[in-house]
Amino acid sequence: MLWKKIDLFGHVVGGMLELDILLSRFVETHYEKLSDQDKLRFDVLLECEDQDLYNWLVKKIPPESSTSKRIIDVILDALQPNEVT
Repeated sequence: MLWKKIDLFGHVVGGMLELDILLSRFVETHYEKLSDQDKLRFDVLLECEDQDLYNWLVKKIPPESSTSKRIIDVILDALQPNEVT
């Protein structure tokens, strides 16, 4: 499955630096754990405009599509810092 990560990095890198950082970190740490359906959602999400992705990831506006909302929620949950109590 390593080739898939490399392929995804090819798609992730480029465009907004902020998106590159967020999405690259997600791919490195969480992509392999996704279900096949969520992997497909992620691949489709990468086709969206950078500005839309950025707005969704910083919660400026919610995605209109329930499919996009699902994978955005997965990404945001995965990138949240772990709370230590």
